[in-house]
Amino acid sequence: MITDTVWEGRESLLIRLHDITRLREYEESLRRSLDEKDVMLREIHHRVKNNLQIISSLLNLQRYHLEDGRAAEALRDSVTRIKSMAMIHEKIYQTENMAHVNFREYLENLLSELRSNYPSMDIRFQFKLEDVDLSINQAIPCGLIVNEAVTNALKHAFPGGSGEVRISMRRVGDSMEVTIADDGVGLPESFDPSVDGGLGMDLILNLAAQLEGEVTIDGSDGVRVALRFPLESVEEPS
Repeated sequence: MITDTVWEGRESLLIRLHDITRLREYEESLRRSLDEKDVMLREIHHRVKNNLQIISSLLNLQRYHLEDGRAAEALRDSVTRIKSMAMIHEKIYQTENMAHVNFREYLENLLSELRSNYPSMDIRFQFKLEDVDLSINQAIPCGLIVNEAVTNALKHAFPGGSGEVRISMRRVGDSMEVTIADDGVGLPESFDPSVDGGLGMDLILNLAAQLEGEVTIDGSDGVRVALRFPLESVEEPS
């Protein structure tokens, strides 16, 4: 209840009463509804992550029963792709703001996971990562591009078993710039990413198009994959 008191002259008094009970009830109902939606969204991300982990486990079980080395390797690559998506949903589930992901933290976790897949290799990672928030619509394809570029480097760049991979990420105006470079054997002069790259390179090119960005690949001195795409505006939850 709100009371307005107005004095008019010396002998007059006007009092106005406003009943705001319904307004407060509506605000409380709206708050409860938003809390319920928040819980529901977190549960959805949690279940998606769990389902992706189940798929990864099934693929791994299948891989262990394969005698064909190339088929087993293809399944392992699929598992790493699925894990990179599952990690996005896990980050969103854990964060207070489900509108975006801290992509620097995500990349650090992803790169640690990729490095653990090649324990026998002496690979050094160098990071230069800015704090950039991405919506889930951009975080998943960008994460998959990094996954493919780093995996390709670990698989093909270092026949001697040792080398260095450098990963940088920065915001440039309204765009995001991500670079993955190695000091490995490089690519043949005649290499055409759209023809010679296989599934991994096809994924990089298609995901860059999904981000409405552009990717350049230079294989003259090691391999350097540079991705740039416009950032979506990330709305804060009300």
